[in-house]
Amino acid sequence: MGNDTLKAIRPAATVPTLRHFHVFLWVFFVYASTAVYSADKAGEGLDLYKVQILFFTSTAMLFSLMYILTGRAAHLLFRWPVVWLFAYAAVAFITVPFSPDAAFTFVKAGQLLSVALLAVAAGAGGRENGPERLLNATYIALIICMAVGWAVAVLRPDLGTQMYIGKAQLGRIPFHYTTLGGMASVLAAAFFVRLNDEGGMTNLLVFLFALATLLATQARMSTVYVLLVIWAVLFVYRRWGWFIACNAAGASLFAIGPVREKIFDFVYRQQTLDTLANLNGRITAWVWGLGRFRDHPIIGHGYYTGSRYLLFEGYRSLNLKQFHNDFMNILFNTGTLGVICVAALYASTIFYVLRLRRSGLKRVSIELTMVIFIVFATGFVHSSIGWDAWYMMFVMAAVVVTAANYRGLADSKRGEKQERA
Repeated sequence: MGNDTLKAIRPAATVPTLRHFHVFLWVFFVYASTAVYSADKAGEGLDLYKVQILFFTSTAMLFSLMYILTGRAAHLLFRWPVVWLFAYAAVAFITVPFSPDAAFTFVKAGQLLSVALLAVAAGAGGRENGPERLLNATYIALIICMAVGWAVAVLRPDLGTQMYIGKAQLGRIPFHYTTLGGMASVLAAAFFVRLNDEGGMTNLLVFLFALATLLATQARMSTVYVLLVIWAVLFVYRRWGWFIACNAAGASLFAIGPVREKIFDFVYRQQTLDTLANLNGRITAWVWGLGRFRDHPIIGHGYYTGSRYLLFEGYRSLNLKQFHNDFMNILFNTGTLGVICVAALYASTIFYVLRLRRSGLKRVSIELTMVIFIVFATGFVHSSIGWDAWYMMFVMAAVVVTAANYRGLADSKRGEKQERA
């Protein structure tokens, strides 16, 4: 079937454009961050939550499939990181019959699939229109969410989760503080790399905005990850003056008594040393989860079901809605199959990203590496792609598609050189 026939069957006016996807992406991030969380706080419960997820899932799938089926995104579906992204979504659907709440697991598996489809469709024009377009759109969505968080914290301090600067309550935000802290950590890592490579006032302002948001949310581990990224980037770019100055400044500030007390207040956050040692009950939950994993080692207990078991089998007192560990969530929910898919997803993406540096794309390679590190490290005490941290799942999907686009661009250029030769 020729191109003219395809154009006649699929009129251009009926096909969404990349601009449609990016606008929908921004709406998706902000609405899913505020309305879903607000519904939960208002006690409207699981039914409204399901309806909201179904609405965005069906809309994202409709838009994405229309674009993918026209062939505009077909080249992305055969890149290995993208294959493993969809394989993880497929495993989530396979677990539905084993879930104690099959309907809800199906809905959440659909949400995971819609994120993968939306990322592929929104990044479809990467090779022709800039491989980083999807990644930049994702950053803009995170910035919008952070701006909404600050606006609500200042204008409506009676809503949402507490947001602090030091011990003083700044206000409340329509997110969980770790969610906003996770968003801020991704932006801080990405734009610190861009700041060191390109300079520029925009990169500096976004980095400072992300850093201020991160500190205000008091997301402790995310702050640690960003500090590690700053240290690593200064080392990689050989900013020896800044490297020594930052280390000396950190040691000097810690030596000052009042500053050291503020740092300890930030770390303890009104908790005892025993509570911190058990990671707020996380270790107890992990040991229990490993024991239950043996009951269904291959396929798991059902995607997104860890919270059900934790709440209804004697762990409600821990106040944990999930394991707060990405690897435990993946192992418990989707079993060995899920672990294989996620491990292959990380490995293939890292392989693609490291190959980019050989093509002279140093900044892109370092930026994507640091973002992957943030997503991966967040999973140790919170969750990133193994539970309902959908924004981290989309960030990872955006990284996967961006790496695949750059790899496709490099392959095309290599093919052109061989033809000329």
